Amino acid sequence: MSDFKKILAAYDQNVQKGISTSSLNGGSGSATITTRQDLDSVIVNLANRNTPLRDKITRTRGQGAAFTYNQKTNLYAAGDPSTNPRDMVYADGGLPEMRTTQYATTIVPYVSIGMAGSVTGLAEASGESLLDLYAAEVESTTRTVIQGEEWLNFWGSTSTMSPVTSLPQYAGLDQLITTNIVDATGSTISKYLFDQAANLIAQQGGQADTVYASFRTSANLNNLYNIYSQVIINGADRQALTYGNMVKNISTIAGVLDIVPDFFLNPGNMYPLANGSSSTPSGATTSTVFIVAHPFLEMRDLKHLGMEELGRTADFKKFYVNEYTAMKLTAEKWCAKIINVADAIVDTVVP
Repeated sequence: MSDFKKILAAYDQNVQKGISTSSLNGGSGSATITTRQDLDSVIVNLANRNTPLRDKITRTRGQGAAFTYNQKTNLYAAGDPSTNPRDMVYADGGLPEMRTTQYATTIVPYVSIGMAGSVTGLAEASGESLLDLYAAEVESTTRTVIQGEEWLNFWGSTSTMSPVTSLPQYAGLDQLITTNIVDATGSTISKYLFDQAANLIAQQGGQADTVYASFRTSANLNNLYNIYSQVIINGADRQALTYGNMVKNISTIAGVLDIVPDFFLNPGNMYPLANGSSSTPSGATTSTVFIVAHPFLEMRDLKHLGMEELGRTADFKKFYVNEYTAMKLTAEKWCAKIINVADAIVDTVVP
């Protein structure tokens, strides 16, 4: 019996050795399989991420091939006897009127998003005196993936296929928000447009908390305030004068909304530094402003963002960064969007 246990122990050691030294090309000893590395803690150290929505949104753990949730569509169902508050009064010993809330059941499948990267042996060896080129490439690929997710969080579509993979994405805010829509018809952002969108949310009984706007639209929001502001400068303050004011929030009937500039709010801006020698991507001529209620918005992650090594193939050291995720919006009627906003900085003159 003891000899049999020794044979099993030796076999187990050989199996473990084979796993830790197996090659992707079928040989042995040329690559090491490593465990997946969670990158959630790494993301917070990436400077200039340009991902304010991803940074703020709640993330929860998912399971299965998809997740299901109920979206409230109406406080009353068809056939309810009354929607008049006076009818809540009922006779002593009787029963109040019956009311049934309407829900829409939504099924959302998870989507795999990610990018692969590689470094040649020569490039890695050549850069050793300056930086860890492999680590730098992992960081760059991670940045690419989270910025791609930021774009998808706004513009992801289940009906528009990728021109490369021919696959749909998860639905982003542009697809999910369908009730409260204000069309700016190419005009510059204004307080009037915000009041229109806020009124639609308030009439649905909602309160929002955050505005996401493109860089240029955010600049125009600042100018809305700056052209009407008057500053009285005392003598000592003249030596530390700052020109212009940053408007951080806007007061509406749907709540005081934080204003968050986001590079990816212009649908034509795919990635910073993606246009080669161009200093900044010009993007589209119009963009969308999103007004959201964050308590009802979340990302469901079947697998959190992480990196897995593919080992060496020829003289390449390869890896990929990915996650399995999708967006959930349970209170669509408490969000709004202002579409076709002119996306160009307006030259304003102080009256």
